[in-house]
Amino acid sequence: MPKRTRHTLIVESRYAGQREGLLQAAYNQIVAGLGVAKKAISLGQPGAGACIMKMNQPLGAAHYGPMIIRLTLGAYFILAGMGKLNLLAAFVDQVRSFGVLPGNIAAVYGILLPYVEVSVGALLVIGMWTTLSGVLAGLMILSFVLAFGVFPGTHDIFNKDLILLAAACSLLYSGPGALSIDNIGKQSPA
Repeated sequence: MPKRTRHTLIVESRYAGQREGLLQAAYNQIVAGLGVAKKAISLGQPGAGACIMKMNQPLGAAHYGPMIIRLTLGAYFILAGMGKLNLLAAFVDQVRSFGVLPGNIAAVYGILLPYVEVSVGALLVIGMWTTLSGVLAGLMILSFVLAFGVFPGTHDIFNKDLILLAAACSLLYSGPGALSIDNIGKQSPA
């Protein structure tokens, strides 16, 4: 019988030969009791009729985490920039109305921002110059946070752009992850 620990889920079957029932029982217990996603279950026969699933291990390879952050952040910037490009004059007027920057600087910022957002977003999606893209994304998001504040309104707990800022900063430490131009020719971790 395998050792029971607080990070290990052990589901035992009365009948050692029924792996399908064991898998279904483990899945039902995970979804119902713990509320976590389905995870591949090791069938390494640690004990007769027992199935072990470690709840403190990642679900997949670590290099997919930065890729998910990079693709999501890139798509966000592309969509945000494209939305501003469709109504550029109105966006420039809106930036001027905030009164954070002087008139001419606000106009230049309002004109350049959508183009920089789309460019940085595209670089993030393809995984090219990820460190530079992460720095530029972080600086843009930081400018939004400084313009609107950490606690922008009465209905928000805090400025949600801080989450995007954390995602951009995480790319500086993790790198581009899987499926990126930056990693072409490099051996991916196992």
